[in-house]
Amino acid sequence: MSFNYKPFVEILPEKADTWRNYCICIACKDANDRDNTLLKKFPYKTERIQTHLKKCQHFKNKYFEIYAELFEVVTISNENNDINNPNKRLRRESTDSVFNIISQSNISTNSTKITIDPLDSFVARPLATCLLSKNEEIMFERLLIQVTVSAGFSLQWVKNKEIQELFYFLNPALKLPGRKTLGGRILDDESKILENEITQKLKDDPVRITLSFDGWTNVLNQNILGSIFITSEVVEKTKVMFEEIDKMGVKLIAVITDSVSSYAAARRRL
Repeated sequence: MSFNYKPFVEILPEKADTWRNYCICIACKDANDRDNTLLKKFPYKTERIQTHLKKCQHFKNKYFEIYAELFEVVTISNENNDINNPNKRLRRESTDSVFNIISQSNISTNSTKITIDPLDSFVARPLATCLLSKNEEIMFERLLIQVTVSAGFSLQWVKNKEIQELFYFLNPALKLPGRKTLGGRILDDESKILENEITQKLKDDPVRITLSFDGWTNVLNQNILGSIFITSEVVEKTKVMFEEIDKMGVKLIAVITDSVSSYAAARRRL
């Protein structure tokens, strides 16, 4: 069973046979109530799902473009496979999915006709951004904002012509978010994730943490007070530094720091 059908069906806990469960069509469930949809459950199997979706008016209404491209290509593909290569059917059953079928059709982007080769059926991820799973979409957005910050890019980089041509070359159907989306929702979401990770790391510190303050004046003569959380990692990093110095054969006779409490604690432990 292809994983790529999961966005369109709900897998039930009830077993259809030894190997697979029953499932129901999400479009049918949204259009009708769940109890009536359960009466039309079917095995979680590629052929059965294709048969149901092809006949399902609710699926056609909800995903009209996907429905049209999916079953138009299936009809053409079946005719060609039966005539030219009877063994092709077996391969298609193992790789066929909504995303693979769409990738074999013509996709219009910015009024430009793009032809996706049949070899794209073997890509590891779906081609179209709108058909990524929720987890894949979140990871794609996180990678984009992490690249932006790590490389020091302006938020305008997603609108750069050369960048867009690069992504177009790698995947013609992959859509980059806009500048406002990247610097707005995506940045806010990543900030919340980092804040949660930092908070958890501070909570899990085995020695407890040190809060340090430092004040300075900027070019506008404004007073700024900065705060830093210092974890017990400073002790471990200091040990590593000492070990590296010993390997170099350097004779270390003293270590000088300021009066920050974390340094004093590290000195006592070392």
